[in-house]
Formats: sequence, C-alpha cells, structure tokens
Amino acid sequence: MASLYLENCRVYEKIFLLQNSSFDQLTDSEDELSGLVGRGSYIEALKTPASQAVFNCIGERVDNLKQHITDAVSHFLNSKHSGDNATARHTVFCIGISVLQLFVQSNFTGPVLVSTLLDLFPIMEKEDENKEVVRTSAMEYIAENTEGVYPLLRNPEYLMMAKLLLCNLLDSKLVSGFTNDWWAMRCYIILQRVADEPSSVFYESIQKCINEMEPVMKKDRELHALFYLEAGQAYLLYSDVRQAAEHFHKADAALKLKYELSGALGKRTKFQVEAKPQLVLKVQYEDQPLLAGEAEGPKLLPIDLPKDLQLNDDTRLPHYKFEEDDDRVPNLVPIEQLAILVKLQHMRRSSASDLQLQEESKAYLNALLQFPKCWAIQYISLLLRSKIESQESRAMDRSLQQLNELVDCFKRDEPSRFERLKLFYASKLPASWVIKQTYGRLLVQLGCTKSALVHFEELQLWEDVIDCYNTIQMRQRSEEIIRRLLEKEQTPKLYCLLGDATDKIEHYEKAWELSNKKSSRAQRSLGDHYFNIKDYKKASEHYQTSLDICYIQLSVWAKMGYSALEAEDWRLCSKSYRMCTVLEPDSFEYWNNLGKAHANLKDFTASLRCLKEAARLRSDCWKIFQNIVIAAVTVGKLPDAITAYRRLLALQPRHVNIPVLKKMVEVYLTNRTEENGLKLYKELSKFLSEMCNTCPSESELWHCYGAVVSTNPQPTVESRDLSYQHYRKSLSTYARGSTWYKDKDMCKNAIMKLLRVEEALMECIEGVAPESALNSFRSAFMSLNNVMLLARKGVTNVATGEVVPDCVELLKDGNASVDRIKTKIDTLAAKCSS
Repeated sequence: MASLYLENCRVYEKIFLLQNSSFDQLTDSEDELSGLVGRGSYIEALKTPASQAVFNCIGERVDNLKQHITDAVSHFLNSKHSGDNATARHTVFCIGISVLQLFVQSNFTGPVLVSTLLDLFPIMEKEDENKEVVRTSAMEYIAENTEGVYPLLRNPEYLMMAKLLLCNLLDSKLVSGFTNDWWAMRCYIILQRVADEPSSVFYESIQKCINEMEPVMKKDRELHALFYLEAGQAYLLYSDVRQAAEHFHKADAALKLKYELSGALGKRTKFQVEAKPQLVLKVQYEDQPLLAGEAEGPKLLPIDLPKDLQLNDDTRLPHYKFEEDDDRVPNLVPIEQLAILVKLQHMRRSSASDLQLQEESKAYLNALLQFPKCWAIQYISLLLRSKIESQESRAMDRSLQQLNELVDCFKRDEPSRFERLKLFYASKLPASWVIKQTYGRLLVQLGCTKSALVHFEELQLWEDVIDCYNTIQMRQRSEEIIRRLLEKEQTPKLYCLLGDATDKIEHYEKAWELSNKKSSRAQRSLGDHYFNIKDYKKASEHYQTSLDICYIQLSVWAKMGYSALEAEDWRLCSKSYRMCTVLEPDSFEYWNNLGKAHANLKDFTASLRCLKEAARLRSDCWKIFQNIVIAAVTVGKLPDAITAYRRLLALQPRHVNIPVLKKMVEVYLTNRTEENGLKLYKELSKFLSEMCNTCPSESELWHCYGAVVSTNPQPTVESRDLSYQHYRKSLSTYARGSTWYKDKDMCKNAIMKLLRVEEALMECIEGVAPESALNSFRSAFMSLNNVMLLARKGVTNVATGEVVPDCVELLKDGNASVDRIKTKIDTLAAKCSS
C-alpha cells in the first residue's frame, strides 16, 4: 500500500493515486504500475507486464477493436485472482487513467503523441490492418450519445479505451476504489468537450458521478476543494450556472480563501501624473493557507511556462503601476490560484459582457499572473487576457501575438506532460483546435478574413467557414464546400450546415430524417429558421422537439421563451424562462421576462418575486422598477411599490405614472387597518410629498396627495387645511393656461375637481375662527368662479347656446357648488360684522 500513497504528495497528484485500502495486497508488478501512473509516466505504465497481461489473456484479436478490448478486460477481471480480483481491477483502472491522460495530452495540452494504442499493445495489432478503419471505429464509439465529434481528433483509440474501461466496464465492477467515479466523471467531461452538441446522457452520467463522490470527498479536505472545483466546471460546461456557483462556493469554504474586488490608486499610462482609483483583487485567508506545509516539488522555470508577452505601446504601461504595491496578492499555491481562476470563469460566463466585467476580469488576471506556478493556470490566464485585449485598440497587437504564442506552446516538448496535466480538468483548458479557432476569429475581427478562412478550412471548422464566406459575400462558395463534403459522407450535421449556407428549410428536414429523428440540432435549426422570419408559433414547436431530445440547451430555452412571449403563449413562456433562470440565475433578462409571463397569467405574487430578482441583478434599468411597482400595487404590497418607485425616480427623476399612483392610493384606502393605517399613511404621504416637490406641475399628483392627506388617521385642523390646499393646487395646475376649456373632457374633469375642492373646503373650516374661514372662502370663490366661467363656456354650443347633453347635470352641480360658497361667504361676513 505504501506505493499507492506518496508522502507529502501535492493535491494535484493525490487524485492520481488515492485508492481504497482494499488494494493492500499488490504484487511487485502492480506496485510498479501504480508508481508509474502516480508520476505521470503513462506510456511506461502501459508497457509494464501488468498492463500487457490484461490483453494477453485471450486469443487473437477479432476484427472489431472495441469488442476485443471488452472481451479481454472482462475475461481478465473474471479470471485473475479467483475469489478476490481487487488487484486485477486496480490494474485495469490504472490503464484507464493512462489512456485518458494520453488522449488529453495529444488533443488538449500537447505535445502530440507519436505512439498509437496498437504500438503500445502489439498483441492487439492485426497484420495488414487498415489504420483508418480502426480510427473510424473509435470515432463512432466516441460519438455514441452525441450528434458527432470533432473530426480531426488525434489518437481517438485512447479515448475509446478510456470510455470502455472507466465509464462502462469499471462502472459496475470497480467498486473498491472510490476515485473511479471521479475518473469516470473526467472521462465524460472529455467526451462532451470533443462533441459537437451538448449531450443529456453525458450530463446525467456526470451528475450521477458527482452525487456518488460528494459524501466521500468530505473525508479529505485537500481533495474536497479540487473535487468541487472540477464538479463546478462540469456544470458550467452545460451552462448550469447555479449548480456551478454552489460547488465553487463549497471549494472556497474548503480552502478557507476569501477574495474580493477593492480599489487602489494607480497609473495606467506612462505620462499619467496623478494616480487614479483602479480595481484590484484582495486575497485573504481565514486562518492559514491550506497547503502552507506542502512539500516543495520541482519548480517550473519561466521558459517552461507559456510566455507572458509584454505590452509594447508608447502610451500604456505594461502593467498598472500601483502605489505601495497595493495590487500584490499572497504567494498562492496552485490550488488557491485555481479557485480564483474558476471564480473568474464563472463570473464571465454568468454576467453580461460590458466595460465593468472587463475591468473586473483584469483585476483577477493581474492577481493570477503575478506568481506563475502551474502551466494550465498560466495558459488559461493568458488566453482570457488575450480575449479581453482583442477589444482594445492599443492591446490588440499583443492579443494576436499572445494567441500565436499559445498555439506554439502546444507543439513544444517542455515542460513534461505531467506538469501540463496538473489541474487540467479543473482549469477547463481548451482543446488545441479551440485555441486555433480563437486565433482565427481574431484575424476576422482584424479584417484578415481570407487568412482566417484558410485557417478554418484546415481545422474543418465549417461553421466559421460559412461565416467568413458570408462576410466576403461569397455564400455560394460555402455551399460548394459543404456539397463536396456531402459527396464523401452524408451526415445530419453537414445537412444542417448546408441549410445555414443556403437558408433552405429542406436541408434541415433532410438532416432530421437522416438522423432517424434524433438530431436536436436539426430541430434547433428549424426553430431558428422560423424564429428569423418571426413565425414564433412554429419556432416554439421545433424548439420544444429539440429540447425533448436534449434539454440542456440554454440558448434554445431562451429563444423558445421569447417566441412564446411574442406569441403570447404565457404558460410556455413561463416554463421556458423558469428553466433559463435555473440554468443561469444571474441573468436579469430571464427574470424580467419570467415576471412578465407570471403577470399575464395573473400570478402577480410570483411576478413580483421574479421582478425583484431582476432588479437585484440589474439596478440601473428603470423599466424593471416600473414593472415592480405595477406588480406590487396589483397584489396590494404598498411598501414594496413605494420602495421600487423611489428607485425608479433615482433613475428617471421626473417619471410620473398617474394610473399607477392612483392605484397606490386605492390600495392604501383598501388595505389600511387600525394596526397598519398610520404607518401606511406616513409612508405614502411622505412619498407623494417628495414627488409633488419634484414635479409641482402635475395636477393628478396633487389630487392623489390631497386624497391621502384627507384620510389622516389622526386628523387635525392643519391636516384638513393641507388636504384642501392640495386639492386646490390640483385644480389650479389643471386649469392653467387659456386653451383647456376648449376640450369638453377637460372641462368635465375641471368641474369634478372643483366639487372636490369645495368638499375639502367645507371640512377644513370646522373649528376654525369665522374670520379665517371667511378669508378662505373668499379666496376659493374667486378661483372657482373663474374655473366655472370658462368651463361653462367650453361645454356650451356657441351657435345654439345649448349645453352639451352629457354635461348638463355636471354643470348644474358646479354652479350649485359656487353658489354654496357664495352663500357661505355672506353668512360668515354677517357673523363677523355682528
């Protein structure tokens, strides 16, 4: 057992070696195999007698290499060490790890392998065998449960064997070693990353592995952090941002690492005199670094790491110059750097791209690039920085050169494969063709479309080829290329690409039929076709079919939600956006649209909850707060409506929505009780007072204010007079100007306001001295009489002298109101003179 556990092994080595104690009794041969796998000598491990014995136990190879491997391993597991085959299972497990790591080396980290699988296992080689047939067979097995894989995979036989051993044969038989689920998860992740489309089968298998591993991981704190980082990256691969965030948080808790963005004074340019606040990442520990006592391993020289190219600009500094090294971070160990890296990747995946995100990303990258230690982390950090700088004119040149440097890194022999593979799975290092694709897309961005076109054709990235030909207005050329490929092989993917190149729906339908009605991409393309021509009902039908085949498609859920929204299918809209919020809970648009769907379904409580979440994620969008106000008023939550309206006014200072304000007053009048009446009154009256001060010319606003003040739970002479003044202000602002009386409806509204002013006036003089009351009535009479004179003129036909029929009764009420005030004046005047 001692050979399985290396003293002081680092966290990124433990997972290669850690196994259950049932492997105590190992022969010298298996002991040697474990040591080679632990040191990353995978080719040597496969050449050991223990590995070779697995495939020497049966006769000559059958034509199908996959079947031969299956038969050999099954025979080996069932025959060796009869009664206790733990050692045999451990041997097969080590072979599975080795072939998976070799495939990753050849396609993701480099350098490319020279030895093929049959070179390492000569016993499996057949004389005069067509190597292309073996490759095709391996590709077909890898592509099971997918819609195709990248066609230029190197050494696919290694991944075929890894899938057979780690995901199929050992999944049910290797129950003694608890890390077999971890390695199965890693294998599924690699299978997904080489596939063209998301696979729900792989997603469910990964979830199963994570659920099996999670209880075990709590036993080892070091592996705890790494496991959760990898599990989070697996969820992020399928755009399940919520699950990813939960696992990243668990990793941070295990590491006891705290980091947050802060500000520090610094300079960006060579000629800058005064330091300005810049974003920096502050890193702290709750107690001590997790690996503070870690045994020192071999240090990588700068020449062994991807080269960090310096910015050669006559204005900008290569790095921000901070005062007193405010940007310095602790000398983090690789696993701690990794935690920061995945936080950055999660942030960039879950947030909308804007200037703030770019600045925050730079702060994270500055912290990661200060003390480079791990090849994979340095590689990803430089790649992310290149993507950011590709949008900046002064750094675009370095971005292009840095990407070229990263492409070249793949071909170099140093550092060793073991150094490159450390933390590979948790870092989400892209495949070699993805890096080249990024380089080609930057060429397109720089206007070098034809150079990029050659690049994409060599990589067989046909989607990018079509985009390039569309850019240079040669769409017929992309059609020619796809048709030439179809002459060699007809696949659903190629027919979908032909449909993209020609915009003809029959090609998508052909792809659907060719796939035996199993291609989610074909249905997605059909949905996109109808979506583009705004036939949203049909688009939703095809999107639903695509999701029935593979439900982990965030973009499809979003498009189906929008299609249902436009078609006013609110139940489907609600279902779609609810799934979007599960997969990506940090998108304010999804929450806002889900709130709209609930509102149209008359579920205003759920609508309010969704809109609040949208506002939390996007606090600078006034329309969200307007929707919150409407939803809160509808469900009768006046405090929420007032709070949201205040936020709305902070963004739109003079925003007045009279129907909503009237509804707020109505809610107040309906919901007030003896317990909450005074509190609601104070909140609403204060809010309306602030609004009237901001928008003093809004007549209806003063009317609402007067209506609230008139209901003061503790009325006084002052409050009644204040209500009267607000009503009078409402009337005066409404009847301001010389043209309002020409509109019949405005005349009617003016008379109704006048009647309310009279009512408030009668209430406010109760308990007031006759002299003060007389002054109030005389002042009111002058203004009200003027309003009635103009209103009477507005509702009277000039030619006939007759009052408009529907205004007769209202005009009588108005005249009577003025007469009552005049009578009251006479009465008060007589009383004062006596």
